Amino acid sequence: MSALSPVPPVVPAPEPIPEHASASVEALARAMVSAAEPWPGSLAPFHSLLMQAPVALVLLRGPDLVFELVNTRAEKFVGRGISLGLPLRVVLPEVAAQPRVMNMIEGVLRTGEPFVGDAFPVALDRHGDGQLDEALFDMLCQPLRDADGQVDGVLMAVVEVTSQVRALQRAEVLEEGMARQARALDGWERLFAHAALGMASVDPETGLLDAVNAAYARMHGYDCPADLIGVPVRALMSAKSWEAFPAQLATTLDRGHHTYEQVRVQRNGVQFPVLVDAVALRGADGRVAYRAVVVQDLRERKAAEDRFAFMEHAGEVLSSSLECRPLLQRLTELAVPRLADGCAVDLLTEDGTVERVALSHRDPERAGIARELGRRWPLGAGPEGDVAEVLRAGQPWFLPDLTEAQRDALARDAEHLALLRAWGLRGLMVVPLRARGRVLGCVSFVVEDGGRRYSEADLALAMELARRASLAADHALLYAEAREAQARTERLQAVTAALSRAVTAEDVADVLVREGLQASGAVRGAVLMRDAVGRVRPLRLAGYGPVMKERLQMLQTVASTPMLARVEARRESLWFSSRSVLHAEHPEEFAATESTGEGARAALPLMTELRVMGYLLLGWEATRNFTSAERTFLDALARQCAQALERAELYEALQVAHAQAQAAVRMRDEFLSVASHELKTPLTSLILQHGLIERALGPDTGSQVGLRLTTAMRQVQRLTALVDNLLDVSRLSLGNLSLAPTEVDLAQAARDAVDRLGEVFAQARCPVSVETREPLRGQWDALRLDQVLVNLLTNAAKYGAGRPVRVSTGRSERGEAWVEVRDEGIGIPADALPRLFGRFERAVSERNYGGLGLGLYISRQIVEALGGRIEVESLPGQGATFTVHLPCAPPPGT
Repeated sequence: MSALSPVPPVVPAPEPIPEHASASVEALARAMVSAAEPWPGSLAPFHSLLMQAPVALVLLRGPDLVFELVNTRAEKFVGRGISLGLPLRVVLPEVAAQPRVMNMIEGVLRTGEPFVGDAFPVALDRHGDGQLDEALFDMLCQPLRDADGQVDGVLMAVVEVTSQVRALQRAEVLEEGMARQARALDGWERLFAHAALGMASVDPETGLLDAVNAAYARMHGYDCPADLIGVPVRALMSAKSWEAFPAQLATTLDRGHHTYEQVRVQRNGVQFPVLVDAVALRGADGRVAYRAVVVQDLRERKAAEDRFAFMEHAGEVLSSSLECRPLLQRLTELAVPRLADGCAVDLLTEDGTVERVALSHRDPERAGIARELGRRWPLGAGPEGDVAEVLRAGQPWFLPDLTEAQRDALARDAEHLALLRAWGLRGLMVVPLRARGRVLGCVSFVVEDGGRRYSEADLALAMELARRASLAADHALLYAEAREAQARTERLQAVTAALSRAVTAEDVADVLVREGLQASGAVRGAVLMRDAVGRVRPLRLAGYGPVMKERLQMLQTVASTPMLARVEARRESLWFSSRSVLHAEHPEEFAATESTGEGARAALPLMTELRVMGYLLLGWEATRNFTSAERTFLDALARQCAQALERAELYEALQVAHAQAQAAVRMRDEFLSVASHELKTPLTSLILQHGLIERALGPDTGSQVGLRLTTAMRQVQRLTALVDNLLDVSRLSLGNLSLAPTEVDLAQAARDAVDRLGEVFAQARCPVSVETREPLRGQWDALRLDQVLVNLLTNAAKYGAGRPVRVSTGRSERGEAWVEVRDEGIGIPADALPRLFGRFERAVSERNYGGLGLGLYISRQIVEALGGRIEVESLPGQGATFTVHLPCAPPPGT
């Protein structure tokens, strides 16, 4: 507590009743109560003294605590008179209801030990309204004993100390409060001295500073706060802020508190923004007694706001386009002059070189110097440790205050040094453009001679700008790649469509030169075909002069041209960014390519999985670095061309084979026709001779000779049927099958065919039945229809396995006539059903069943020629059902 703090008065506690007086008090009380007659005259003054004593005296007797003695002070304490002879619970019920008081009295009665208490709380109804007031008492409760020495009452001596205790408590609270104020004042003094915010108080009358802290002094460029004592506040404000100050002061005085912005002036004249929090306090007379301000330097906040606004604008600019180079040019224009006097963007190409794609400068003349520097001494081409490190590791290069020695160290040669000195370079930041884990390039920021110097905050801003630019550039590059990929895909699709229509190798070469040059941007192209032994011939030449054409047309073999031999040996494309690069690798091409310019070249193998089909040569007007996407596209184009050449070669071979096969088929069919006719003649003669022999022998001929003639005749008839089938096949192949439609009853034709083949069914042991309900008349060739029925019935007998065969006819809902031949024989496997009606096709083993496999083929051809169709249903082991459907009218043109 400070020396100026008031000390509260100390109220002494009342002295407690001495315990050695309790015996005399007990004896006196017993004498007073036990005396039947009034107090003797000699003790009357003492009785009066007890009744008027400043100490409350109360005597309670018996277990019911009956009042036997109460003095005036006691009645004053309880606030009402007390009738003797009544118990405590009746006279003072609120006291009897307090456990703490009753436990104390009963404890004295029970133990016979006196009780001494300080500030003992007792609640009393002093006003008779039921409202209890808590009072504090210092008390002595003395036990009283009867003649036998038993405790039978208590004598209480009580002094009220409520006011003294309350006063002491208030004094303690006041003392603690003053101690807190002293501590707070000490803390405020330390806070004022060491606060980061500027604090000052101003004399309300004079407007002079009368107290400032260290932060306030430093903020205004002063080393010691004492240097500002007595300085008018006007001296610390800019002219514009001083003009606005009267209104701001008036608002502060009117409201007592006001916050506003100002521009302050440092000792060296540098202006800076601040936020002022002003306070004015008035005294009891209403006059301003105190003025103070808390001042916050807003330079960092303003810089942050400027950076945020700059980055927000940068975000808008960087999101305004999906074209990479225009976007990066806008980036450089955005950085000048906000962040640099000059700004440039350089991107890495696929071959590792650096290309400058954007540049801006506040001075157009110096922009020309910057372009010359970038062209002649590109970034990344210098020694280790400069921009090469930025492009390789993606780390920024920061030279905030470039010394002459550092500037001279950047020079590649004397001329470069002279340009750098003329440029006046004073600060440099080179930050990487990074996206998806790779370095795209870098952004360079430079400041020249002048007052500006780069700071760490500028580097952080440049890094953030580069980060956003990286994302935008990466999106633009991805978009460009996607568009280029789509365009290449469309070009490949167009080439594929054109190649699909190319039949010969010459057609393929025409498509490749026409579409390939347009798709690749080349101005010259040649397609060279290679045969199996290594000979080369040009299929198509475009864009070449006479000299180069003559050279290409004179090519004989791959081995005679080292470049083509290299392509074939490596089985991969060769890429030359310029004619100089080509000559460095293949000097033999110097003379031949002299007339084709300095542009880029490429030699691609037309290669399939089996061999090299040829070569594609391309030439461009200008030099170029081939990107991986371009190489992939041209390789895909070459593969498509190779596949097309292979298809053309296969197609040509197929055409030759097809022509040879057709010639062979014609020769076979002609042979069958001639052979059938030639065989028919001796077979006819043989049949006639058998007939003559049979008649010449007569009926008396032995049965053995007759049987042999019959067997011979049956074999001749079988051979005749085979020859007839061969003849029909030749007619069908040559398209010479003729039909002669007449009116035929299909039901009768079926019955006649079954009757003629009765012996065949008898030998096969297959009972046959015919179900015909009505005549089925139609326009059909009778002989050919009979041939179909005989073929079906013969097959049923052959494969019927001695089981019944049923023949039925009828008419469908569509008006078609149908005939069905069903057997219950061996059946036909499912895999044989689709080819059952083919030429020379058989569903059973030739060893077990004879025949040429032509019967069903001929039957189907005849039925289809009649405008009908033939169907089969069969399961192995369950027989087969053949059904012929025929229109009743002949088809047109029959």
